[in-house]
Amino acid sequence: MDQTLLPVVIIVDDEIMQLRLMASLLSRSYMTLPISSAKEALRILDNMHMTGDLAQVKAVLLDVMMPEIDGLTLLEMIRERYPVKVPVIIVTALSLKGTILRAKKLGANDYIIKPFPAQELLDKLALLTEDSTPDLDP
Repeated sequence: MDQTLLPVVIIVDDEIMQLRLMASLLSRSYMTLPISSAKEALRILDNMHMTGDLAQVKAVLLDVMMPEIDGLTLLEMIRERYPVKVPVIIVTALSLKGTILRAKKLGANDYIIKPFPAQELLDKLALLTEDSTPDLDP
């Protein structure tokens, strides 16, 4: 299938193996952009915003625990910077209720706790097609 016709999923995680795993998992249904830092993610998102391509982003998958800029701060920046509501799914090992509630307050569309079954990620991405703001259940 032509990758240019696939919806875009941006994966932001500082763990290279996690990036590769998620990119591989999603590669049949999505054009994936694996990014290893929040700063690089902002650069890519800014570029997509300037070129009008931001609306093609199906979702941004964000790890919480990253150096320099953590995933929740990046989520907050995404919500402040872009008028297009880019769907964001937090994908992290943190299962603390406070972290989940903060992610929801900042505008996360969903939350997945690592390690997760592959089908869970695929299902949550599919839900974004039906409803761009599914409820988070902490």
